[in-house]
Amino acid sequence: MKKFLFFVLCLFTIVFISGCGNNNIKVLRCSGTNRGNNMSAQGEYVYKFKNDKLIKLNAIVTFKDITVDNLSSVWDSVKAQFNEQNYPTEEKGYKRTTKADDKNYTFTVILDIDYEKISKESMKKFEISEDTTKKTYEEIKKESIESSMTCK
Repeated sequence: MKKFLFFVLCLFTIVFISGCGNNNIKVLRCSGTNRGNNMSAQGEYVYKFKNDKLIKLNAIVTFKDITVDNLSSVWDSVKAQFNEQNYPTEEKGYKRTTKADDKNYTFTVILDIDYEKISKESMKKFEISEDTTKKTYEEIKKESIESSMTCK
């Protein structure tokens, strides 16, 4: 009887340890640079999936190589325009922060979305398509690669 209880306890421990991990969590990391007429945008995106369903996104996009005449003299107005378009905000399931580097004339937008917590109203407000939450790991990876990103 003692051996049987010991066996059951060991089996329970093994199942508990192996079953309680994040074995069903997948992470997709993509990065790339888009060059426009007046600047470039370098993005790093980390997608988290649970059971092949998108649950979180962390995106860091840095705007740099801004080609404006006399950038140093107009930087404050350029920075103000970026902040107006990408104002820092935080709501349940959604957080956007910004950083400006006055020395290197770069502007960074950091976005954290928790698709399990964000409301439909917030998704609409921030123009996040509900279809995004229905995409699988492979679909997002394929779309990212098609848009010239590198993914791992």
